Order: sequence, then C-alpha cells, then structure tokens
Amino acid sequence: MKKLNNKGFTLVELIVTFAIMIVLMLIAYPAIEGLQKNSQNKVYEEYGKSMIESAKYYVTRNERDLFSDTNCVNIQLSFLLDEDTIKLFDYKDNTCSIAFVQVKKTGNKIEYDYAFTCNKGGKETFKNEIKTPGSSCKNIA
Repeated sequence: MKKLNNKGFTLVELIVTFAIMIVLMLIAYPAIEGLQKNSQNKVYEEYGKSMIESAKYYVTRNERDLFSDTNCVNIQLSFLLDEDTIKLFDYKDNTCSIAFVQVKKTGNKIEYDYAFTCNKGGKETFKNEIKTPGSSCKNIA
C-alpha cells in the first residue's frame, strides 16, 4: 500500500485558525483605536500646556499692567503667536479656532487654565473648556 504525504493542513484546521484570528482582531481593534485616540488627545493636551507656559512667560513680564484694573485676563492664542512666545499648532491638518489661556489672580496666587477647540474636515477632534469661566475677564487679543 502506498503511504500518503500528510505535510499540509486540512481545510477544517485552516478555517478554525482563521476564525480564531478574526475573533482576536475583533477584540483587539477597539483597544487599539482607544490607544490612538488617547495618543491624539495627549498631543492636544501638551499644546494646551505649552499655551499656559507661554502665557506664564507673558504674565511674568507684564503682571503689573495686566492686573491693574481686573483680576481675570483671557490671553488669546493669536496674541501669544504675535508675541512669538509659542509656535502655531500644526497636527494632521487640524484647524484650531477657540484658543486662549485664562489667567486669574487672587491675592498673590495666579491660576491658569486654557480653552482649545480643534476641527478636521468639519468634525471636532478635540475640545477643552475652561473649568470655571470668568464672565468679566479682560480679553488680550
């Protein structure tokens, strides 16, 4: 009797292997997508921190004039760009519209927060709002 050459996989083994791979991909895809979203948000958050650092630099140089008649100032990103204290945000063709740093002075304490909204193709990609908005803040544009 002639001996068969059984070096390959059977059809059932291949189908089971592909089924397992598909299930693993279905489980892994949302996790990978979440990691990508978190990574993108970190880029935006780091730029927000850069805006705050830029505003701190400006406030340090101009504190006396800024808070002479108010205790709250909104420093627009366009102003910080004009002052050349920060570079323009450039990340994956995003357009960032609302962008400012809010600076509040209470006694000797100065607090900073930022608002930053970006869109890509009409879809909002990131939004950070001021936690405690000041309605009577002086705008620096």
